[in-house]
Amino acid sequence: MSLLKGTGLVLRGLSNLAFLGIPAGFVVSLLPHFDGAASYPWIMRIAELDAGMMERLRDFVPTQIGQLDLGRAFVLVGFLFVGLGLNSAANELLSLAAREDEKKKNRKAEEERVKRAEARRNFRKGPPAGAPAQKDSPSADEPKSREELVRLMVEAKRKLDAMTRDVAFLALDVVRSTEMKIGEDSAFVEHDFRQFRVMVDAAVNAHRPLKSAWTPDGAMICFDSLEDAVRAAKAMLKRLPDFNAGTRMMSTPFRVRCGVNSGRVQYDEATPMEAMSDSVIDIAGHMQKYAEPDSIFAAGELLSKRNITGGFVPAGTEVDGLTVFIWRGPSADEVNQPEAVSADPEASAGAPDAPEPKERDDTLLVSRSTAAPSKLGKYEIRRELGRGAMGVVYEAWDPSIQRRVALKTVRPDQLEGSDGEQLVQRFRREAQAAGRLSHPGIVSVYEFGQEADTSFIAMEFIEGEELQSWMDRGETLEVSQITEIMGQLLEALDAAGQEGVVHRDIKPSNILLLPDGRVKITDFGIAWFEASGLTQAGSVMGTPAYMSPEQLTGDGVDTRSDLFSAGVVLYQMLTGEKPFAGNRVATIIHKILESDPPSPSNQGEHVPSAFDSVINKAIAKSPDDRFQTGAEFAAAIRTAAEATDAATDAPAPE
Repeated sequence: MSLLKGTGLVLRGLSNLAFLGIPAGFVVSLLPHFDGAASYPWIMRIAELDAGMMERLRDFVPTQIGQLDLGRAFVLVGFLFVGLGLNSAANELLSLAAREDEKKKNRKAEEERVKRAEARRNFRKGPPAGAPAQKDSPSADEPKSREELVRLMVEAKRKLDAMTRDVAFLALDVVRSTEMKIGEDSAFVEHDFRQFRVMVDAAVNAHRPLKSAWTPDGAMICFDSLEDAVRAAKAMLKRLPDFNAGTRMMSTPFRVRCGVNSGRVQYDEATPMEAMSDSVIDIAGHMQKYAEPDSIFAAGELLSKRNITGGFVPAGTEVDGLTVFIWRGPSADEVNQPEAVSADPEASAGAPDAPEPKERDDTLLVSRSTAAPSKLGKYEIRRELGRGAMGVVYEAWDPSIQRRVALKTVRPDQLEGSDGEQLVQRFRREAQAAGRLSHPGIVSVYEFGQEADTSFIAMEFIEGEELQSWMDRGETLEVSQITEIMGQLLEALDAAGQEGVVHRDIKPSNILLLPDGRVKITDFGIAWFEASGLTQAGSVMGTPAYMSPEQLTGDGVDTRSDLFSAGVVLYQMLTGEKPFAGNRVATIIHKILESDPPSPSNQGEHVPSAFDSVINKAIAKSPDDRFQTGAEFAAAIRTAAEATDAATDAPAPE
């Protein structure tokens, strides 16, 4: 830094201090006039110092005009002029410093230009007459023998070969991205594509990318191996359904085409991805261009050489003369898929490569049996019961106490990447939350365990049916049935609340109806409980259509949040419709936070009007306006049911 510039910056700082003296002077003059100021020693000390300074000023300058003392005004005006003067001087010095720097740059550039011109003149003239020939450094124009040319070519080839490397490329692109944006709110578009990149980065970064280049709607990413590129693409496509369901704000879901390829290319770490050019990269881009939505295209021969063909099937097409194989993600279009060409481990454990039971929320309901491990921990596996978003549920036998249990497991493929540990924490939290509860209306949890790469929860075996299944079949529930179901549900929620546990995902698919009429709550996977240190205020988790306002805004939750969700379930049982429905998550959230749903009795003649006031209180926006306990909520439901029965039994007017 030059002396001029340094001095200018110092003067600039002093001018700023002078300007700050003006408001400081006003504050000092006002402090003693505040009520009770005399009771603050520090204020009185400042006042004494200020009075002393004013007295010294009067010793040098007359400040009195009649009864008016202008001493304070002189000081403030002095600060103003000093600040202006220092600022002006600073600007002048900094301007001089800038001009000096510019002159130095120009002189340096001119010197470089002269040197280059001199070098060109010397090159044209050749060496001085009589100068010895420089045999060690022949000029470019000097004739060389064929042998010398061959030697130089071989050396150059070796150097270039040393800069090549076997790498793989993943090309991905959002399908019809321009059409997606038409008619959408610009804020939603910006949010969705920014979050899409966050989702892709999170999936890809777990597989050691070397470098990447992004376009507004896609990317080309370089990996150390084809295996890493394929795993990254699969991880991203597996996350895509959750992204579309829980993050996307636009009306059109994201669909992604992926293409992968690998080979030996010129590779330099200093060269950015967008500056690399090779046919290997081009083929990856062409694979992506012709891929189906939510799928991966790759050359079958290349996959076979790497022994990673599991889950890939012939696509029935060619790209750049290469036979294409395809891997379809969970949200890919359904087709009649031929059998996969090999049984790679990535295609097992419930991965979406092979047909599997229809995914629902993790339940204990019986479905078709498939291959299962023979044992987990001390538990003997008997059969598969069902599959869910996180894993598989098995019927098992505990030989130590001779009882049947349900084992809920996390699928190994779900543990890949950076979210694996978080998923295990959520799984463990479910065991902790449900394990501390002992109530007939809550599925009992016996143990959390881990064996090899599988985490599992041993829990009470339930033979029953989800409330959601009744609703899906369109079955009408009588008021007496609704009253009984809600009574048991609310009693269980009260029991959980007394233990400091908030379920946070009460919905029909987490309510089990047993053949003997009992009701049980399951799936405490996102529960919050006191002293857990996990998923507290500030986190937004749950199923949007059933979430309370405070849950959506990330505020603290208590039992009243679960009671709100129970109110939504009651509304749905009465009317067959959700009170806050919409095609987009943003629409649902807006309705929950800002609008009231139609009264249940307006949704059909079969809905008793006595329940209108119960629903209004249950799903009130403020927790203080809702039922404060499950018992209070249940009593209101019984009262409404009795009023309905009385109205039904009353004789019709003649």
